[in-house]
Amino acid sequence: MRPRISTLRAALPALALTLVACGGGDASSQDPDALIQDGKTAAALEAIAEQKKAVEEGSEEHLDLVLLEVKAQADEAPEAAKEAFLGFASAHPDAVSPADFKYAVSELRTYANYVEAIRVMDAGKKRWPEDAVMDELLAMLEKDAENDEGAANALKGLGYSSK
Repeated sequence: MRPRISTLRAALPALALTLVACGGGDASSQDPDALIQDGKTAAALEAIAEQKKAVEEGSEEHLDLVLLEVKAQADEAPEAAKEAFLGFASAHPDAVSPADFKYAVSELRTYANYVEAIRVMDAGKKRWPEDAVMDELLAMLEKDAENDEGAANALKGLGYSSK
C-alpha cells in the first residue's frame, strides 16, 4: 500500500511557495519531512503543529501530518509518537487503515522501541483481528521479542505470546 505521507509531501512545495509569496516564511511553510531528514526534529514538530492548524481535522492531510509526527518522534520520544498515532486513530477510526498502523509500528521498530510498537500493533489487532497486515506486524514483533525482554513481557502481558 502507498504511504499516505506522499500526498502531503507533494503539496508542501506549492504551499511553501504560496506562503512565501504572501510574505510568510514561518513554520507553516516548511517541509517537515525534509526537516526530519536533516535531524531538525524540533523544527519539524513545530512545522507539523502549525500545518495541522490549516488542515481539516480527521482528513487525509491531517493523518499525513500525524504520520510525520510519528516519524519525527519515533527515536527520541517513542511514547509521544505512540500517543500521537493512537490518539488520531481513536478520534478518527474511519481515517486509518492497517497500512497506517504498519507505518507507525515500522517507525518505532526502526529505533528498537518495541514496547511502544507492540501497543500500536495491539490497538490495530483488536480492531482488525483477522487482517493479514496485523498478523504480519505481530509476527515481526514476536521475532523482535526473542532478543528483548521488555518486548517479550509486553507481548505476554497482552496475551500474544506464551514464551
